[in-house]
Amino acid sequence: MKRFQTLSRTTLIWLLLVVVSACSQADTAPRTLLILYTNDIHDHVRPRADGRGGLPWIAGHVAAVRASRNDVILLDAGDATEKGDLVAFLTGSRITLEGMGRIGYDAIAVGNHEHNFGLDAVKDFHTAAGARMLALNLVDEDGSPLLPVSRMIDRNGVRVGVIGMALPRPRDTLDFEASGLALADEAQRLREVEGAEVVIVVCHVGVADAERWSAMAPAVDVFVTGHTHKTLHSAKVFESTGALAVQAGSNARWVGHLELTIDDGGTIVSHRSHLVEMKHDRVEPDEALLAWIIEHESQLAPDADEVITVLDAPLEWFAIARLKAEALRVYGDADIGLYHPTHVVRNLLLPGPVTVNALFRTAADRGHPLIDTSLTGAEITAYLNGLAVRDYARWGLTQWAGFEVEIDGAAGVHVIETSLDPDQSYRVVMPEREWEKRFLRLTEQLDADEREGVLAERDFSAHPAGFSSVDALAAYLRDLEEPVASNLATLRQRQGDADPWEAPLAQRILARQLADAARD
Repeated sequence: MKRFQTLSRTTLIWLLLVVVSACSQADTAPRTLLILYTNDIHDHVRPRADGRGGLPWIAGHVAAVRASRNDVILLDAGDATEKGDLVAFLTGSRITLEGMGRIGYDAIAVGNHEHNFGLDAVKDFHTAAGARMLALNLVDEDGSPLLPVSRMIDRNGVRVGVIGMALPRPRDTLDFEASGLALADEAQRLREVEGAEVVIVVCHVGVADAERWSAMAPAVDVFVTGHTHKTLHSAKVFESTGALAVQAGSNARWVGHLELTIDDGGTIVSHRSHLVEMKHDRVEPDEALLAWIIEHESQLAPDADEVITVLDAPLEWFAIARLKAEALRVYGDADIGLYHPTHVVRNLLLPGPVTVNALFRTAADRGHPLIDTSLTGAEITAYLNGLAVRDYARWGLTQWAGFEVEIDGAAGVHVIETSLDPDQSYRVVMPEREWEKRFLRLTEQLDADEREGVLAERDFSAHPAGFSSVDALAAYLRDLEEPVASNLATLRQRQGDADPWEAPLAQRILARQLADAARD
């Protein structure tokens, strides 16, 4: 009996040691943190025609992940606004930020497109998003931060500090170097004062700029980046600091996953990352958010789903610009239409039914109105030649309607001749964006010799055309009596010799976009 008692006592002591050891190991066991991230949503609140993307599908995916884990943080790197759907434009992009607030983002950076609306609008976006926008380097008139600069989040036993960084610009922000120095100070403060174990930056800059900031602010562990629309399927590790950088494409098409494993000392011991595409046959939408968006659209843009035409092949940037140039000329009863393919066009048109909303998405240039001006044949020819010298290799030539063009690309020198009468004045309609960012800037940037040319002989002026390119193109496509492809071929034949840069540039852009669209 005594031996039994002795054995029992020994066994109890052994069991107690096992329990204590297990509890000790549990206390020091690595913890996980799952960062879900998006960037450059750009008002793509509705689904794409190809069954990919849309804010409700992001919401549905996030909700499903949150239901299965307690370690999730949801972040966005900015540019939620502009370039997207008609309903978003008609709400001044507020519907997008309010939708993100409904999803429950933990932190959102301020993108340059939010900044474009002005500081008061940024404050309103912050409110709409549930007071979750952060910006360390975006400053008010008195130089103080416009919004909260950072916040602390406790998730799964991990103390996380999140800092927001806007794109440095000539107005309302600290410059790049000052932004980096401020970031270094704030990251260190979060660690030393707030007890942050992990410091994350949501920043509306590309990976290369984030790496420069990382060298200045080594206390930062993760940079959730944007602005450059890169589809990074795995995190980049910065050699100088070991910090991680991620980015998830654009247009509400991807949600990034970055899972961190953190030891009891607050050190990230491992990571893994991937992107999840918002494919509608694999991801369930948030039905309440989808219904909310559709209700707003039915009130503000009842014609958004009207089918204008049906395509049997995608239309790329140059084809869209060529159609729009002709549509502006016809609808505006003008002599000439101009439309820059890559500076103004934003999205290609996919095969299948083409709606009013799809036309709007190609450029969203109801936000960039059209202008009506008078230019001589010599001035138009000089404009095309100016673009040829400066823009050709990167962007291609603007598309035109109402005259023919001949291009001599011999020996790498592009000389453009047109069928226009040099001395005759022509009524021209073009996007305001092209007028300001291409035509007027070209007249300002001419070198000394060219300042003696026709574009330096007078001050140019223009007035609003009174309609949008969506109005014009919708009307033009409705009235077509032949397939779009045949019409495009006819337009190109009327224009004269093909632009030798157009085909390879268009093919490269289209191939990249279609490959991206087909990626699993």
